Amino acid sequence: MPDMKIAIIRQRYNPYGGAERFVERALGALANEGAEVTLITRDWNGAPREGFRQITCDPGYSRLLGGRTARDRSFAACAQAEMARGGFDITQSHERIPGCMIFRAGDGVHAAWLAHRARVLGPLQRLSQGVSAYHRYVLSAEKAMFELPQLLLAQGNHRFVLLNGLGVLQGEVMQLLL
Repeated sequence: MPDMKIAIIRQRYNPYGGAERFVERALGALANEGAEVTLITRDWNGAPREGFRQITCDPGYSRLLGGRTARDRSFAACAQAEMARGGFDITQSHERIPGCMIFRAGDGVHAAWLAHRARVLGPLQRLSQGVSAYHRYVLSAEKAMFELPQLLLAQGNHRFVLLNGLGVLQGEVMQLLL
């Protein structure tokens, strides 16, 4: 795998998170195979940092006016800029970042989760979920990611879906990953 440039994207490090442990192992294994590995992250404090390059994407955002929606949107924009600038052969994301080649849906498909959650919510809670700026942002990012031809593979916890620019719609991906 010499000369292969790989970017892995994860917003932040949590020492107890399964995705973070996966990313930690992948970074080391890919670097040991000779790949040039880059981690694009907002915060990776507390994790080992050997054998890979780290790009920190933590642009400012308004916690008061935008909250987590602004945080995730600004991270995605920064990660997209780094993907475009980096000349990577492979980009693999654990976040809903339009333009990535591989999406690891370890946190699930947000649209499916919202539909599942709505079944147990009362009418006001469903309304609140439906008008939430955060959920609307995540759904739009997820939809954009699934519709772009750059996305070649979506991986759920137990399934892979090869997309290869076939124009698979978000609902079809949701069904295939469930």
